[in-house]
Amino acid sequence: MKFDSLIENASRAFSKLKFKANKYSPEMLIAAGTIFIIGGTVSACKATLKMQNVLETTGDTIEQIHACSNGEATLKEGATYTEEDERKDLTTVYIQTAVQAVKLYAPAAILIGGGLGCMFGSHYIMRRREAVAVAAYTAVSKAFSDYRARIQEKVGKEVEEKLFHGIKEVEVEKIDENGNVQKEVKEVMDKTETDPYTFIFDETNPRWEKDFDYNRMFIKSVQNAANIKLRRKGYLFLNDVLDMLGFQRGTAIGQFAGWMFDPTNPDIDSYVDFGLYDLDDPNKVNFLEGYERSVVLHMNCDGIIINKI
Repeated sequence: MKFDSLIENASRAFSKLKFKANKYSPEMLIAAGTIFIIGGTVSACKATLKMQNVLETTGDTIEQIHACSNGEATLKEGATYTEEDERKDLTTVYIQTAVQAVKLYAPAAILIGGGLGCMFGSHYIMRRREAVAVAAYTAVSKAFSDYRARIQEKVGKEVEEKLFHGIKEVEVEKIDENGNVQKEVKEVMDKTETDPYTFIFDETNPRWEKDFDYNRMFIKSVQNAANIKLRRKGYLFLNDVLDMLGFQRGTAIGQFAGWMFDPTNPDIDSYVDFGLYDLDDPNKVNFLEGYERSVVLHMNCDGIIINKI
């Protein structure tokens, strides 16, 4: 393909890619960018092969110029070759070589530049979408927190906490030491009514074992490891902790919410806590004492943190 036609085709292709977020998806731009970069690399390799011939020709011409300057060769009999003539001829040769190099490598530069433009365009679109999502999550989180505060003021914190975590009172049967069946009221959490920061570590988790001590030690070790990561990085996303705990799928809010480490900020805890030592929660007490192998984890997330990093 000739140089002019290649430039024309590339320009026509780039003019169609306006990088508008409402028209092109990031996936399309990444695919286009990859194609352009690969094409540019191939074009650069071909140009390098042709450039070797250009450099050889240039080298031969420069040798002839130096030979004429040193008197080893003459342009024509009786003609003199001055230093001024040598400078002019060398300048002409260098300019011609540079022009040929530009012609050879321009298609590769345009293709690679267009590919990078596609990549940057994809990143720009993703950043815009992320900003919109963060703003939406932040607004919803604040509105929900304000709503909870009003409910707590109306019915009390303890009642609101039970409603929020889906805790219900159910009647269960228990066999005492004498083999007698006794009924007692027990508070349990409805798995279908958990909040975004509450998770149940039970037999559905691949890290769960039929061993009281193992599950307890595992949860504590993950909490300690999460705190080390938080102090080292300064922030930690909820999905990172869920992955450490063995939950195979994160949550949508887990991509934006988590913990920040800032001991000077009185509004945050600056540590990760799963709520294991909530002695007012019968489930936690039974788990710590070895009567239950599953536990409900309440994450003390600081809310949306992606816009604070």
